[in-house]
Amino acid sequence: MGTNLFRAMLLASAGVSAAFGVLAPAAAEAQEAVYQIDIPAQPLSDALRALGRVTKQNIVFNGQTVRGKRSVAVRGRMTAAEALGQMLGGSGLKAAPSAGGYMVQAGNASGAASGGAQQVRAGQGNAVLVGSVRDHKTGAALKGARVEVVETGESTATGDLGDFRFARLPTGEVTLRISYLGFPEQTESVSVVGGLTNRTDIYLGSGATTEIVVIGQVSARAQALNQERTAENSTTVISGDLLGNFNGNTISDSLRRAPGVAFTSDDLTGDGVNIVVRGLAPDYNQVKLNGIALPEATGKGRAASLNNILADSVSEIKISKTLLASQDSAGTGGLVEIETKSPLDRPKRYFNISADTTQRRKGFGEDRQFAATASARFGADENFGVSASFQLRQQDVTSYSYAAGGVPAAYLPLAPNGAPGSLSELDPRRLFPFESGGAYYLNSVALTTTRVKSDTSNVALSAEWQPDVSTNLRVDYVRSRRKSDRLDISNSIGLQSPNYWFLLPVASQGGETRFVYGSQSNELTSDTRATYFRDKLESTDTLNFRAEHSIGPLILKLSSGYARGSTHLPSYSSLAFATVLPINAANVLPQAVNPETGTVVSLFAPRSGREFPQPLLTPAGFDALRNAPSPTFGLFRDTKDERGRSSNWNSQFSAKYEFGSGMLKYIEAGLTYNRARFRSQPSSTSLFYGQYYPGTMDIPLLSEFGIEFENQSLAGIAGSDTAYRFPVRRSLVDFMRNPDLLVDRGAAFRVDIAADPLIAQQYTHEDGLAGYVQARVDIGKVEVIAGLRVDRGRVAAGFINSIDIYDELYNRDEAYYLENLKIVEGTDVLTSYLPRILVNYRPTDNLVVRAGYYSTVARPQIEQLSSARYITYFAAPCCGPTYTQPGLIITQGNPALKPARTHNFDVGVEWYDGQVGAIKASIFHKRISNLIESNLITGFDNIGDFELPDHPVFSNLPSNLAVELRYPVNNPDVATVWGGEISVERRLTFLPGVLSGLGVYANYTYSKSKKQLTEIWYTSPIYDPDGALVNFETISYQRPVPFDYAPRHSGTLGLTYTRKGFDASLFYTRQDRAQNGSDYYGLDPYAEVISSLDFRGVYNFRVAGSDMRLSLEALNLLKGKSDPQSERSRGGQNGVPKIYTHGYYLGGRSVAIGLSASF
Repeated sequence: MGTNLFRAMLLASAGVSAAFGVLAPAAAEAQEAVYQIDIPAQPLSDALRALGRVTKQNIVFNGQTVRGKRSVAVRGRMTAAEALGQMLGGSGLKAAPSAGGYMVQAGNASGAASGGAQQVRAGQGNAVLVGSVRDHKTGAALKGARVEVVETGESTATGDLGDFRFARLPTGEVTLRISYLGFPEQTESVSVVGGLTNRTDIYLGSGATTEIVVIGQVSARAQALNQERTAENSTTVISGDLLGNFNGNTISDSLRRAPGVAFTSDDLTGDGVNIVVRGLAPDYNQVKLNGIALPEATGKGRAASLNNILADSVSEIKISKTLLASQDSAGTGGLVEIETKSPLDRPKRYFNISADTTQRRKGFGEDRQFAATASARFGADENFGVSASFQLRQQDVTSYSYAAGGVPAAYLPLAPNGAPGSLSELDPRRLFPFESGGAYYLNSVALTTTRVKSDTSNVALSAEWQPDVSTNLRVDYVRSRRKSDRLDISNSIGLQSPNYWFLLPVASQGGETRFVYGSQSNELTSDTRATYFRDKLESTDTLNFRAEHSIGPLILKLSSGYARGSTHLPSYSSLAFATVLPINAANVLPQAVNPETGTVVSLFAPRSGREFPQPLLTPAGFDALRNAPSPTFGLFRDTKDERGRSSNWNSQFSAKYEFGSGMLKYIEAGLTYNRARFRSQPSSTSLFYGQYYPGTMDIPLLSEFGIEFENQSLAGIAGSDTAYRFPVRRSLVDFMRNPDLLVDRGAAFRVDIAADPLIAQQYTHEDGLAGYVQARVDIGKVEVIAGLRVDRGRVAAGFINSIDIYDELYNRDEAYYLENLKIVEGTDVLTSYLPRILVNYRPTDNLVVRAGYYSTVARPQIEQLSSARYITYFAAPCCGPTYTQPGLIITQGNPALKPARTHNFDVGVEWYDGQVGAIKASIFHKRISNLIESNLITGFDNIGDFELPDHPVFSNLPSNLAVELRYPVNNPDVATVWGGEISVERRLTFLPGVLSGLGVYANYTYSKSKKQLTEIWYTSPIYDPDGALVNFETISYQRPVPFDYAPRHSGTLGLTYTRKGFDASLFYTRQDRAQNGSDYYGLDPYAEVISSLDFRGVYNFRVAGSDMRLSLEALNLLKGKSDPQSERSRGGQNGVPKIYTHGYYLGGRSVAIGLSASF
């Protein structure tokens, strides 16, 4: 045995010596060069990497051979060979010259023995080569580098730790060609020995003229573009820089400038809440954090809010716009994957602390943020790392907004029979304005001031261990928590019950009579409502374990995780009161009166433009409102303990077999199990009804309970000195926190409505098992990645069902409701076969042409599949086409519903610039069949078999009963989304001097969606032959509409600058108005255009050995105090005038300053 071992060693040595004999003279000269070296004693693997970085030598070693060994300190001027000899002193290892560097191996019998069986197999079979690609200056891992074996044509991309792996290389010398945007292409010769796992670390950029900037946006874009370039599918990556700095406060903020992405924002704080990917709303996108789906916190939906996840600990965000078979099928719009920073991707000992503050205009609040991250690596080879990150964001934001309700006025057109038409006879498909001179009149305008105080905290813990070069284990835990108080105070001014009451002659119509809009009341009302959301807590927890192990060409991966989202609202209180004024010349301006009819049409001018709407009151009228006596107490509502939660369990296992240099590159198969639970808990409610003080006829006044009032001027927003009367926030909060004081003083009596425990038993359970097989075949420069994913999902749900009976006064028969209250349960199982194929053509490293197809499926909700009927009966005249009939409304599901299926097509071309730039263009098309919509059937004759409940009211139904059956159906028409993206970014390094730091960035996305929407006209008139109106009928019709919240145009234009520690950007971002619903007369609702001009500047410097960053941000530079942050409107298409109905004011420009230090 010893003789055989000795012979094997001699053969291996002879083979290696033969390889050394053909080394290039240039390599020999590099080995003989003299270097100034100062490398302290440390784990031998790290010391070898450091020496390779200093000398630019390829030092190949087996991780098992050097494991547990420490180096000798090496200091002084010497050659690489001399330094390596000192470093290996006493280790039992020796270094022999190899192609482009040195190979470290066992140097004697004892050393050979420690190698064990690996040395026996040396030189036999295929060789495994592992390594990493790193930045020469910092040693930071370079993700997405392309590494190619020149002799075989095999290529791979480096992973999250800059790592790469070739599993089936022949013994001998191989040449590696490394391509990374930002560095010149580099080649390295490496000698590998069969039967061993050989390791080499490659360092790019040894001189100042070739290295990229490792801090800031150039570094971040290099990380992102390299990963996009080498990816198998079409992706957009938002990355931190090489040192882990990530821009943006929240995840949604960080994504707002990405191509193909639009964002939805919180109107009250301005924060991004969620994203729209390629024209599809958040519910169509899958969001993952460290590999596990983020849960939705209320337990009622699927779109997780992104504004609770702070960005400081994030390493990168990847949006997959085409899906492989190995990826989840829920991302019809896109799959968003958020990854936190690995502790092994940070320096050996790392600590960062940062703080920043954002100052809004006076009176609009401020933000403060603090973050700290600590990371360390341990072990003999420093292959075990832990990190902890904490972030705290405190917000105190005040906003002002208006909401205007209105009608198309001032009079109605003639009906189809030529007579003056009522509103019921007006076809909803007719576009406004109906006749010349028509205007949109506001019947009320609510001015609201909102204050939101919140504390958002994130904790991220991570541990990662690489016990050997073939194994990686990682655990991540992230907790996000947001606690907030919100107080809304709204003042609404309007007429009492305006309508088309008056049949009057209209001068503009030649004196013909028309139904004219106005109020029959001679009073106006100023309604005040206060709503207080107290101590709302939203939290998300994710815990995930990931493992990877390689056995030769076989790569095994395992992932298992748990995520939980929850919301708890301890208290939600509301208080309402009103002030009434007479309508007369003393209080109301003459413009409020229609001169043609003499009626008061509106207390506001006909709506035009986007200005803040001002009431048409005289100074005396305003004074009367501001100086009105203290309002009386009427009703206070206090809702408590509203909860919701959802949770996800996920386990994935995959096996990937790599074939090496042939056409077939790999075959991969995997299994995924998902388990999701959704549940919401109803709240209890307490009602406090005002009453006369006992023994008196005195009505309680709000001032008696400490509520004070003040006049607030809105000059900076409304453009005038008009002041509105509002309760003082402090006094209002004190009152709403202690409503029992009303009962104690005899001013109110309390009615408690407990939550029905049966309602809390509602649930939704989802269990899914998915399997996939995927393979890649390379035909020349063409990559074909094809696969099939099979999803099998089971959904079980229990939901409330009962029978509601309301009498003529809208009182519900509670006893009958409770008697029939029950949980209806249902189960559905769906199996989907989802083929996917992606093709990439790479004529050069930096040019990629992509084409792809993939399919996804969305299942109906269980309630939509259930045949159980929910029955509601109204004895009051509130139903039917004219809302004058008693009604029976039946709601049920449809067991025949089919899942919605989407076929996705994508074609694109990408060219990458070696100076960290790119030009990318793509077009996409999505075809969605079986979308679910509501259907309506009227009349007993059309409903089919139906058994009436046993309630006495059904024994003698009125003859004019309006009957409706509502149920979901699959839309027979195919919905489509199509569009294109283009993005350009370029560093202008060819410019002279200081101008060489400039760069440009631009992207544009066009997205057009269409689906057929079924609308209902409940009051289509029926005329007799003489033209007299005899009845109404309900008809349905279809109209094309876009998907909600999908802007047609969006884009960003930017200028960047990076030079000598200074990093700056100026970005203009704009997204088009987006429809978010439908309405009659072409007055569809829209979210208006959102645009911003933002500046960010960062200066990097060093103080006492610490890396410092001083940042300055100026946001919304184009907005002043009177400019709304966001707006809502109606119409604006097909000749219908645009009517601005909502505006939200956050103070315009804001400035943020921050400082961070890294040690």
